[in-house]
Parts: sequence; C-alpha cells; structure tokens
Amino acid sequence: MSPRYERRQRGGGGALLLLIAAAALVVAVLAIFTDVFSGKKAPDKDTDSPAVTQPADGEPDGTGDADNTAKDPEGDQKGGQSGNGDGNTDKSTVTTTKPAASNVITTDATPYQSGGVYIVGNAGYEMYNYVGSLAEKYQSTVNAVADSLSGVSQVYAMAIPLSSSITLPDSLLSDIPGSDQAQAEKDILAGMGQNIKTVPLHDALNAHRTEYIYFRTDHHWTALGAYYAYVQFCNVKGITPHDLSDYEVSQYTGFLGSFYNDGGKPQAMADDPDTVNAYHPVSSTAAMKYGSSEDSELTGGKVIFDESTAAASLKYGAFIMGDNPFTVIENPEVSNGQSCIVVKESFGNAFVPFLVDHYQTVYVVDYRYYGGSVSALAKAKGVTDVLFVNNLSAIRGSYQMGKLAGVK
Repeated sequence: MSPRYERRQRGGGGALLLLIAAAALVVAVLAIFTDVFSGKKAPDKDTDSPAVTQPADGEPDGTGDADNTAKDPEGDQKGGQSGNGDGNTDKSTVTTTKPAASNVITTDATPYQSGGVYIVGNAGYEMYNYVGSLAEKYQSTVNAVADSLSGVSQVYAMAIPLSSSITLPDSLLSDIPGSDQAQAEKDILAGMGQNIKTVPLHDALNAHRTEYIYFRTDHHWTALGAYYAYVQFCNVKGITPHDLSDYEVSQYTGFLGSFYNDGGKPQAMADDPDTVNAYHPVSSTAAMKYGSSEDSELTGGKVIFDESTAAASLKYGAFIMGDNPFTVIENPEVSNGQSCIVVKESFGNAFVPFLVDHYQTVYVVDYRYYGGSVSALAKAKGVTDVLFVNNLSAIRGSYQMGKLAGVK
C-alpha cells in the first residue's frame, strides 16, 4: 500500500477507497496483458552486439565494440571460447519463412532504432563515431610493433569499414548519425609509419556494395566481403589472389546475428535470415590447432567448421572456430618459407582462411584474449608478415585499444 493511498484511507472515504482500488486493479491487469501479448521485451544482454553510443574523444568507452564481455562487445564467443557446434547452448527456436538469405535490403518499412541498432526492414546497421584519441592509440600500437620488427617482418594494416558505410541505401545515409567512415579510414591509415604497408578497403568494398558482402542481421562482413579485402591485400603484397571460383563453398543457412538479437528480434529479419557462405582453402591438407597461447596445449580444429546444426546466433563460428586467443594453421602444400601473424578481432575470422594458401604457417592472435607479445612471437617464429586486421568499431573502442596495446 502506497503512502499516498494510506493518506487517503485515513481521510475516511470508504467508497472512494473502493473506487481507487478497482481502478488500480484494472490498470495492473491491462499492463500485464499488454506486456505479454505485445511481443516486446528488453534487448537480450547478448555480448555479441554493436556499440550503441560513442563517448567523447578520450572518454572511457565502457561498451567497446561488439563482442564478448560487458567491457568488450566486439568479439563473438564469450571469453574467447571457440564458436564450434559442440559448444552450442542456445536452444531457442526461431520461425523463419526463407531458408536462405539474399543481399536485397527491404526499404518499404519505416527505419527505426532499437537497442542501439538502426533497422531498415530486414537489415540492421551500426552507428559509428570517429574518436581521434583512440585512432592515435591504434596508430601508436601498430607503429611500435612495426618499429620493433624492422628488418624482421613486414607489417600490414587495414581498417575495415562497417556495413553502415557500404550497404546502407543512399536514400537513408543522411538519417543515420555518425562519422564519415571513408575519411576515418584515410585518417587512420595516414598515421602509419614508413615500416607499415597499408591496405585501403573502403573504396574496394564500396565497388561491390550491391553484392552480399555484409550480413543484414549481424555486424560482421561476409566471407565474400573478406575475400575482396584479401584481394586488396594480395595487390599490396604483390602476390596473385585465387579466383573466387577456385574455392569449395559450404553454406550454413538460418543465421540470425547481433543486429537481430540486439535489435529486438525483428520479424522481418526472422523471415529472411542470413546465410553464412564459407570458402574452404584450396589446399586440402592444411591443419589447424588452437589454444590459450603458443606455449599451451593446443586442440585440433578446422579452418572451416561445420555449423549447419549450430544455433542461429552462432553460425559465424564456422570461420577458424571462433575467437580463440591463439591459433596456428600449417599448410604442407606451401613451401615458400612464408609465415604470418594475423592480429584481429572477430572480423578477422572470415579473412584468415584466404591466407592459408599463401603461407606455410599462419598464426592468429585475438588480442582481446592473448596474453603474450606479438613482436616477441614474430621474432621467435621468424615470421615474414604481420597483419593487423581490425574493424573501425574496434578501433574506436577504449577497451579494445587498451587490450591491443597490451600485446605489442
């Protein structure tokens, strides 16, 4: 009984008391039924979700990007665990009417924001704000690694744009708040030193914007988007990329990612889920292992893991079995003496398989969970290349950039 109600009772109005009580009961019942049958609920506390807001330049982030922990939203499987099917615990079911996805974005519905996701029909987008101090911190870290490895390894850097800068329909571009990602990429790469070769991606990806290069229900790029980035890397490195037709493709339908889960689970997305197309390395004998560090006991894995039976939210784990601190892939079919380290967050997962056919050994470090030093690892293994494969949202995250600085 509320204090206000008690005061009225002490006033002696019995009839008024009954009237108020009856009205309160009706309101309560209506509220309950509204919540139950409206289908609305608070966004799931899914840690694989895009950043909602961006703090002022230099302000602690508190959310980061889109991934693993409360401090680190830009990773995929919590705690750096692999995203393979054996570990799936999400038993929720989703009603879908289309088993496979298209890259066609429906624009007939009114765009809206839900849970920090800008939703346009069957597609979601992450809002992006450039943070100069964190871009400088990223540049400082990559430059420090390159300086340390001068004469040992060639360092490459790329800053992956988000789908909101590539596949968002032009008619809606002015409606979504944020910074110019093409300019952000230029500014970030311009700060790289002479020991670093930069790999610009924005214009290359924009040239393929009508293709299925980003998921609609998730914040990641697709393997096709990663392939076009791989082609750009090959051009910078001076090697010949494989044609897309060279690869065997596995398809995992029914993917509903971070935008779906954090955007209130829109029915338009459930009716048109994404498909994960995974391109296998041309080399069929490449062997992968992963663990907590290069000195730990490593577990055998697969470069492309079968996620056909995985929960709808976990199918991106098909690529190198998700986010593990340390991964190594050996390819006995390559004998060029080349090896590399890929320093990445989850966007890098779809990129790594394309490198397997060009290196005897590919080491993969997820800086959010790795406890060692990239420079020390490169020197110990004598690697020829170090690739920083990082997305723009991670580069504006204070947590991520702090973790990256810790592994240089």
